[in-house]
Amino acid sequence: MVQHGMRSAVIAVVAVIALVMTTTAYAQSFPTRPINVIVAQPAGSAVDAITRVYSDFASKSMGRPIIVENRPGGGGIIAVQDLKHSSSDGYTLLVIANGPLTIEPWIRTLPYDVAKDFEPVAVLFGFSQFLVVSAESPVNSVKDLVAFAKMKSGGLTYSTLGIGSITHLLCSMVARDSGTSMQHVPYTSISQYILDLATNRVDFTFSSYQSTNSLMHEKRLKYLATTAQTRSALAPDTPTTAEAGFPDLNLTVWFGLLAPAGTPASVVQKLYEEFAKASRDPQTVQRLVQDGIDGKVASPAETKALIASEGAKMNRLIREFNIRVD
Repeated sequence: MVQHGMRSAVIAVVAVIALVMTTTAYAQSFPTRPINVIVAQPAGSAVDAITRVYSDFASKSMGRPIIVENRPGGGGIIAVQDLKHSSSDGYTLLVIANGPLTIEPWIRTLPYDVAKDFEPVAVLFGFSQFLVVSAESPVNSVKDLVAFAKMKSGGLTYSTLGIGSITHLLCSMVARDSGTSMQHVPYTSISQYILDLATNRVDFTFSSYQSTNSLMHEKRLKYLATTAQTRSALAPDTPTTAEAGFPDLNLTVWFGLLAPAGTPASVVQKLYEEFAKASRDPQTVQRLVQDGIDGKVASPAETKALIASEGAKMNRLIREFNIRVD
């Protein structure tokens, strides 16, 4: 019996060693063929463009093509499902916003489980949000906006990209902090809700620099604050929400790189390292800075922790504001 037990233990150890050696060899030779990166945004979008910048650099570094495939629609759910059903070999990846990972699970029934179905590879880049009003608006600061909300008959209106979006949560926080009731006006198009804001059809919103800078430079919009931790070099006179006295208004939009669950950890690490190198390339850095994008890349472990911590925070906010789609 003792000999049988020892023999079983030896076999188990050998099996583990063989598995480790096989996985290591696979990672060392990876990739041996093209990698597909699914993007949940349409071709020509800012996210698509930056993903291609990262992918081109990583492709040259690894010596294999990286093919970017656009799968927009369904609030990112279509692209997420495609990744879920892909092989766990590192050859299919997904670039997706934080919404489907940290907000959507709390407001609707989803055909995927973020914690079980995916391996976080990295946070690639992010877009801080600007609190924006029409240039015709009488308010010039966050405190002005809160005071205006308290005095305006019928309350303020705010535009968003839909129920449960980052913008919806941020605007709901402004309503909470002002102690007033506000009217939510959801849109399906960023360009349309920004145009309606510029013409003063709605009172305020939150949006990215990319979506608002042209109208801001035309003096049709005003920035009141940014949700970033530090002021933007592209709008240095705009305070952070913390500087403006509203530190809780600190939500941002970020985009993560995911692989299917079961992808070898060594492959995940190699992919992270390659995309992290891309983020440090001087030409990439220049592109990110000129577009007002935060390109600090987070590791697989950091990304996993962020998804968990932000998910818990979003759950609290969604419960507080009673937001639900189904």
